[in-house]
Amino acid sequence: MTSPPKKGRFPGVTRRCGCADPDTRKKYGPACPKLAANPRHGTWHWRAELGAGIDPQTGEWKERRRPSGTAETATKARDDRQKAIEECREADVAHAEKVARGPDPEVLTVREALAHAMQAKKVQGKAHGTLVLYQGHLDSHILPDLGDLPITALDAPTLRACYAAIPSKNEIRRAAKKQTVSTTTVHAVHRTVRALLSELVRDGVIPYNPGKGLGVETPRRKRPKTWDAKTAGAFLDYVDQCDDELRALWYLALDAGSRRCEYCGFRWSYIDLETGHFEIPQEPGATLVVVKSKPEPSRPKTEGSARAGVVSEATREALKRHRRVQVAQQLTAGEVWSNPEGYVFTRADGSPWHPEAVSRRYRTLVRRAKLPYIPLKNLRHSSATIGLDAGVEDMEDVSRRLGHSSTTITRMFYVGHTPGRAAAQSEARSAAIPRHAPPHHPPHHTAGDDGGTVSAIK
Repeated sequence: MTSPPKKGRFPGVTRRCGCADPDTRKKYGPACPKLAANPRHGTWHWRAELGAGIDPQTGEWKERRRPSGTAETATKARDDRQKAIEECREADVAHAEKVARGPDPEVLTVREALAHAMQAKKVQGKAHGTLVLYQGHLDSHILPDLGDLPITALDAPTLRACYAAIPSKNEIRRAAKKQTVSTTTVHAVHRTVRALLSELVRDGVIPYNPGKGLGVETPRRKRPKTWDAKTAGAFLDYVDQCDDELRALWYLALDAGSRRCEYCGFRWSYIDLETGHFEIPQEPGATLVVVKSKPEPSRPKTEGSARAGVVSEATREALKRHRRVQVAQQLTAGEVWSNPEGYVFTRADGSPWHPEAVSRRYRTLVRRAKLPYIPLKNLRHSSATIGLDAGVEDMEDVSRRLGHSSTTITRMFYVGHTPGRAAAQSEARSAAIPRHAPPHHPPHHTAGDDGGTVSAIK
C-alpha cells in the first residue's frame, strides 16, 4: 500500500497532477498513487491568500487577492509565491502614497476622477452591492460619452445633455434585445454621479458639484400594492397546508417586515427563539444580496436597517420547527453539510437559499394559492399596512420596525395606503357630527314617458 504524498515543504505550496481513474474518469487529486511513489510526478502549485488591495497585474482594487501559479520545483514555487506577495505589498505602498498625494485635477479625466471617488466610497465601507450598482451606472451611461473629458471641463450643461441622451438610445437597446431605460433609471444614474462628485469636492479635486441643482425629473412614486390581513392570512394558511420548506421565512417576512436580503442572510445567532427578540447587526455579511446574478454577503442597506425587534409566538414556533428540520437535514447530509455562518434558511446541503430562488418559490406559491399577486418586496409593505390598519402601530412604530431612517420615508409609502384604517376613521368622523334626525335621502327619480321625471316611490 502506497503512503499518501507528502505536503509541500513550504506554506502555500502543494504538488498536484491530472491523473484520473480509468473507470470513473474522476481525478485522483491528492490521492493519486503516483504522487507518493514518484517525487517528480505532477506539478508544484503555489497560492497566496491576501486581503483587499491593488492587484499589481491589473492595477484594479480587489476585495481579496489570490495570486497563484505553477513551478517545476517546490523551491521555485516558494520563490514565485514570495515574489507575488512582495509585489502586492509594493503595490499597496505605491497606492497609499498616491492617495496621500491626492489627485491632480489638471491631468485627471472624468474616468480617472470617478475611479478615485469610487475608491473613497470603498474606504467608507459602502456595501458591495451598491458599489457594483454605481460602477454599472458609470460603465453603461456616463463613461462611454464623458470618460475622456477633463474633470475640470465637466459642468451642468454637459451632464444634462448626457442624461437627455440616455433614453434616446432605447431603440438601439431594443434592437440588441437589451433592457430599455426609463425616467427612474436616469434619476438613479444622476444620484450616483452626484454622490461621486461630492467625494471629489470633499477631496478638493473640483471646486463645486456640477450635479447639484440640475432639475432632473423625479420619477413619480407608485403606490405599492399590498395584501390586507385576510389575504396575508390566506397565504400563511396555504404554506401551512402544503408544508412549504420556506414556511418560516414567509412568517418572518410578514411579521418583521424584513427585506429579502435580510431574511436570506438571517442567522440563528440573530434571534432568541424563546423570547422572540432578534437583531440585525450593522456588520459585513449580515445580509445576502444579489450581485451580477450571484449571492454576495453584504452590510444592511442603511444604518437604520441594523435594528432589533420581536417576532410573534406563531413566527417563533415556525422557526423552531424549521430548526428541527434543518438539524435532521444536517444529520442526513453528513460531511456534505456546510453552513459555518449559521444561516437559518438553507438547502439540503447547508448552502443558503439564493435570493432569486426565494422569489421564484414565492411566485409559484401565490399562483397555486390563487391569490392576487404582489411582488415579494411588497410583503414588507403589507406588514406595515396590516399593523397600521389593526391600530396596534403608529408611524413611529412602523418606521422603527422596518428600519427606516426617518418617519418621512414611512409616510411617503403608507399614508393613504391603509384602507381599513381610513374606513374606520371615516366612520368615526361621520359619527362625530351631531345630528338631530336620521339622515334624509330624497327619493330616486327616473325619466317618464313625457320627458319629465317620476318618483320611484309613490
